[in-house]
Amino acid sequence: MISECGMLPTGFGTVSHNILSRLNADPNFEVRQLALSHRGDPEVAKHAPYIMYPVTRDGSFGDDVFLPIVNVYKPHIVIPVGDPWMSSYLFSNTQVNGQNIRTIPIEIRKNIKIITYYPLDGVKPHAPWIEQMSLADVSVFCAKFAQDAVRAINDSIRSIYIPHGVDSKNYCPVSKEQRDSYRKQFNMSGLDPFLVGMVARNQARKDYPQLFRAIAIARKIIPNLYCYCHAVKVDQGWDLNDLAHQEGVQDRVIFNQTLQTPSSGVSVQEMNLIYNSLDLFVLPTQGEGFGLPLLEAMSCGVPVLTTDYASTADLVKESGGGELIEAAIYHYRGGDHNIKRPITSETHLAGLIIDMWKNKEKRIKYGEAGRKFALKMDWDLIVGDWKKLFNSLMFPVATDEIMVREIV
Repeated sequence: MISECGMLPTGFGTVSHNILSRLNADPNFEVRQLALSHRGDPEVAKHAPYIMYPVTRDGSFGDDVFLPIVNVYKPHIVIPVGDPWMSSYLFSNTQVNGQNIRTIPIEIRKNIKIITYYPLDGVKPHAPWIEQMSLADVSVFCAKFAQDAVRAINDSIRSIYIPHGVDSKNYCPVSKEQRDSYRKQFNMSGLDPFLVGMVARNQARKDYPQLFRAIAIARKIIPNLYCYCHAVKVDQGWDLNDLAHQEGVQDRVIFNQTLQTPSSGVSVQEMNLIYNSLDLFVLPTQGEGFGLPLLEAMSCGVPVLTTDYASTADLVKESGGGELIEAAIYHYRGGDHNIKRPITSETHLAGLIIDMWKNKEKRIKYGEAGRKFALKMDWDLIVGDWKKLFNSLMFPVATDEIMVREIV
């Protein structure tokens, strides 16, 4: 598997680690990770239950080491996980003495099955990405939205739906005593404060500005409203502390001081307590490949709100674990392959937050539905689908159909 290092507390890291660690525990499978962002630090490698191959330079997506690894390890299946452009070298040609030479020689490629696992987060996927998927043996989609978007352009691509999962044993409801004890550190004043939270990297796709504007509106109705942000204050997106001041909510926004870099994080156990401390989880977004924090929040029994767009809309509709936020407008962000993206309506989001605050019974109903849904999305079950896929590729039967469990 070519993916972000499984020891990193990122979305791609979480996905790869949960798949690889479970496959590695099965004696029928031998797994390796070409671990992006891993430069061979032994302190990182010793915590992985599977072998990780490091890259040789910062910013590498594996093109520097892929062929040497394949020549020695000789895998039957290669799975690039991440944005499509990260693994374009698997399907491209290289100029050598004026001739187009395949990056992966034909004699090597014919012995490898390539399964793409790309999280597409917007309508009308970029044409080169479609081309890459057409050259793969199978394209796996973690969202039905993405699979439908690709099929609308090229329905000949062999594809199946296997969603991301959640560790429902570690992301689970806790007792009221544990919840109340953890919330004390946030130093929220007033009687029965209402805590809204967002877990998302500080980057342009995440609508933090719209969240802060919604908090500014909703606080006029909710006297003890607070907003927890699980993100680095200054990252690819904004200076969130300055943004909170500009929107007049600096006294209501809580940051996790542990997060100083994009690769920093907290333990799964503490992350579970963070989710459980929330009265409401929100994810205003301009597009997600899946939306792992939504599913993790649901697994903790927390009701959710997210933008009515792409994969996150599918998650809420399928789970019944929350409600969808309307878009105020749609736009095309520069350098984003002309993907049409929503900007979340701060007024609608504020209205939904106020309604959730008023209606505890609704919050309980959504929380219970989300937890029930998450139990069916446990990684142990999801990895079972991957095993079926591998077996169908390596030991094909008369039919060309790929057999996997239907997620219902």
